[in-house]
Amino acid sequence: MGAVTAISCPGCGADNPLHNPGVVALVCSQCSIVIYREAAQLKAGRESILAPPMSNVTVGSVGRIKGRKTSVLGRIRLQHERGVWDEWYTVDPGGRTLWIVEEEGRFTLEKPIDNPLPNGIEDGKAGDAFVYMGVQYQIVESGSGQVQGGEGQLPKSFTPGEPFRY
Repeated sequence: MGAVTAISCPGCGADNPLHNPGVVALVCSQCSIVIYREAAQLKAGRESILAPPMSNVTVGSVGRIKGRKTSVLGRIRLQHERGVWDEWYTVDPGGRTLWIVEEEGRFTLEKPIDNPLPNGIEDGKAGDAFVYMGVQYQIVESGSGQVQGGEGQLPKSFTPGEPFRY
């Protein structure tokens, strides 16, 4: 069986090219329904319509990060009581992923963590310290918010309106 190169939307039937085999959620380019890939099945979720991005970064943009060519495959918008921020999912030609976090006109690069986080960190508060892979870190902000929605293709599942902790 060959690699999947397109996903047919269970809502409207539109074909959506699959840019990365690790994508588990994508937003249909025609009807904006979130499509979840679960094993060999597709599941249609809620509609995900977002306000335009805060910058000129867009899904489909190609650029360079630290000298390496990278493509923007998806965006998720998150909200808490003080505002919103966008997290852009990018992949380079070698398959390495980086997340560009855009908040209040500033950009931060983040990369995924594959190793388990320390026990109890999910209950951490600002000022708490922890050690991860031999390096000491301090929590500078924690709280809760809500997923506003997403677009494009993402390596993690999301539901518009769901709560999250950061």
